Amino acid sequence: MQRNSMAYQVLVFLLLGILLPFVMIGAMQKGSEKSDNYVRNGRLTECTVVSVTRLGSASSIQVEYVDTAGKTVRAKATLNRSSYTVTPGDKIRAYVLSSKPGEVFVPAGAGLKALTYGMVAVIALAGWIVPIRYFLKQRRSGDD
Repeated sequence: MQRNSMAYQVLVFLLLGILLPFVMIGAMQKGSEKSDNYVRNGRLTECTVVSVTRLGSASSIQVEYVDTAGKTVRAKATLNRSSYTVTPGDKIRAYVLSSKPGEVFVPAGAGLKALTYGMVAVIALAGWIVPIRYFLKQRRSGDD
């Protein structure tokens, strides 16, 4: 019974150690492509927070900015910074694409990216430690 339990744990941790990190890295890459697009092709503009609607742990943030024609535009803001807590009247600097004037984007900082990649590394390592320990234990018990 002990052997089957350990084999199950190895299977679960291998799946988590291999599949989950790849899925997380893929999702992070997609987010990075979006961020790169805004930074590369967008215009950095100063925005004023108009409203913040909290829905559990998520927030819907509306901002206003002045476009290149001098018109005030209301837009939905995506703030990819863990340290941002905004209230109406706050000023933020965000990127806006000319093709999407109704959306502004604040990219994640280097610290948040490093923290996220670190978490993926820890998950991957944890997924490999248990199987390696299992195989070493099996090898030692086979030597007896």
